[in-house]
Amino acid sequence: MKTLVFRILPNQDLRREIVAQAHHANITAGAILTAVGCVNKAVVRIADGKTEETKIADMEIVSLTGTIAKNGEHFHLLCVDSNHTPFGGHLKEGTIVSLTCEVVIADFSDEWELRRTADPTTGYNELTVSQILETTE
Repeated sequence: MKTLVFRILPNQDLRREIVAQAHHANITAGAILTAVGCVNKAVVRIADGKTEETKIADMEIVSLTGTIAKNGEHFHLLCVDSNHTPFGGHLKEGTIVSLTCEVVIADFSDEWELRRTADPTTGYNELTVSQILETTE
């Protein structure tokens, strides 16, 4: 397993930058190990799968998790504001870093193949996983 470590700067889009960095590093199977930083705008989709909500406030990122596949990503964000009020859900574009965000991604592209394929049960492109097996000839 390899890792990718980078910093996202103020006024950059959190989701776009994570995807761009992973793409630049040719990560096709990965997971966010940790991310710490602040945002002043968070855009998330909530659990109904349709509704997007936006919160504009100075917030600390307390959790950012997700997977990176060959043909898509799935990230969840949880932030807290100055009153310790939580806000989170499925991370969408438009979430803006205010001060900084330090991100560490595990890259296991040489061991696993991750793809997103249509799942008729959920109606979404869901993760499918296969292990890359080495052959000895």
